Amino acid sequence: MCAGQSKHQIKRIARRKRQLGNLAAGNRVSDIRSLRLQDFAAADDLEAKGDLAGAIAKLQAAISIAPEMVELRMMAGVTMATAGDVDGGCVLIAEAMRKNGRWLEMLRRLVAVDLVSAEVASAIEARLAAGARPL
Repeated sequence: MCAGQSKHQIKRIARRKRQLGNLAAGNRVSDIRSLRLQDFAAADDLEAKGDLAGAIAKLQAAISIAPEMVELRMMAGVTMATAGDVDGGCVLIAEAMRKNGRWLEMLRRLVAVDLVSAEVASAIEARLAAGARPL
């Protein structure tokens, strides 16, 4: 993946987060699914405040409503790993990577911009590599 593609992916995720935040702020909710996607935007706010447990709960709620949004699995997995549940986070990250292997590069890019610590990313990569080995 080239740097431009990675930047595009980060911008796409940020744009989706803003859209969902605007949806929540504007109360323009036409159905229950849209209402529940507010969990996605709320998770970002909780994580910024240091409430990782609350952010994880909101992301898991969003996953239950929109399981087709692979980025939710990646984000929830990284947040879980950051909170100390590396094994649980890797389950979600592995699911996202089965859909698109480029999520590993995204993890590395998140480290490069200080959104994920190098230690957490290394632990995630080690667990994913160990899970990929045949028994």
